[in-house]
Amino acid sequence: MAGASAIEVALFAAPAHTSMVGDIRNEMIAATEKAGGKATLAEGPFGTEVRRVIPMTDPKGNRVVHISRTWFAEGPRWMLRGVVMGEAGRASGIEGVSELVYEFFSNTVVRRDSEPRVPGDLIPMTLPSSVATKDAGAEKASRAEG
Repeated sequence: MAGASAIEVALFAAPAHTSMVGDIRNEMIAATEKAGGKATLAEGPFGTEVRRVIPMTDPKGNRVVHISRTWFAEGPRWMLRGVVMGEAGRASGIEGVSELVYEFFSNTVVRRDSEPRVPGDLIPMTLPSSVATKDAGAEKASRAEG
């Protein structure tokens, strides 16, 4: 989360020699239209992005819309997807409210394991051990103070 913006990142197995992003974009567009929403393709910071507006009902029963942008990055046998929501999801560039989520996504490092996986399967993500160790130390210090 960055203020009133957020990004949801997921890592998927992908074919070794072909891209599956076009198929994923088409599936997203079809699902959005089936839900009564609107999806458009636009040039984004990572190539063609999907911009979606989907009607929903909030927990209180009010009609609302979910607005998002979806970014893709690909590497050898993996595809990283970032769904940008909130203020940054409504923005068209990477300035202002979008800058932090853009920086987060563009600085994400993928080191795919060597396990065979079916394209489209979700790949578990982990923090580097140096970051995980720092987080664990900060958590212990916080508990000791509390």
